Amino acid sequence: MSVDTPTDDVTLWRQVTHGDGAAFSLVYERHATRVYNCCFRRTASWPTALDPLPTADQELLALVAWSGLTNLEVATLLDLPIGTVKSRVSRIREGLRAQSAEPNQ
Repeated sequence: MSVDTPTDDVTLWRQVTHGDGAAFSLVYERHATRVYNCCFRRTASWPTALDPLPTADQELLALVAWSGLTNLEVATLLDLPIGTVKSRVSRIREGLRAQSAEPNQ
């Protein structure tokens, strides 16, 4: 990582939203294990937990739940009202809880 490369997640996510592939790689490498481990604990299968979610919900959940950003930071980053972030996160988490409570088919 060069001296000019930012290390905080907020700055990196801003760069990601502007198409910076290198910033995405840094964020992904930093948080992928935690995301996969959480999904595995919920479903016993990493990909299955998040697959049903729309991409926008997957990204929002990653920012709030696994990147360590606050709801306010995510709202600022995504240019959304804080209430929208809170309600979407609540809806996503409730959906994942319901999914993990369903018997495996």
